[in-house]
Amino acid sequence: MLSLGCILGVYLSLYIALFMPMSFLPASDTGLRLGPFAVGCIVSAYPAATVLATPVPPRCIGLLGIRNTIVLGLALTALAMATFGSLPSVLAEDAGLAAGLVACRALGGFGAALAEAASLTAISSGWEDELDSALSSVEGVT
Repeated sequence: MLSLGCILGVYLSLYIALFMPMSFLPASDTGLRLGPFAVGCIVSAYPAATVLATPVPPRCIGLLGIRNTIVLGLALTALAMATFGSLPSVLAEDAGLAAGLVACRALGGFGAALAEAASLTAISSGWEDELDSALSSVEGVT
């Protein structure tokens, strides 16, 4: 059974993947070199991919199961974050760099869609009896 801590960890890691790089990109050397339009495309690729991937998670959950879909989503997000961080040192051409960064962010958004949908499925399908106590423990902590 997936625990509430695991699911909160999924959302925390996805939050970090979405917002941490974007606060530094516009003012970085890479962001200044690429310009505001490319930075806007890079920022919007993550939520756009998350929305466009909406039909995919139910099929993945059916084929792989809930746990494997969460692991796949987190692995894709981790791969996208690592590639996003190392890409500016590998690619020197601006157009290729911008396209690569957009692709990394889109892959992260796709992974986030998988992990989020599987986490919500785990909560809704496996915790019918324990959901009240889980939510009351979260309420007591906050």
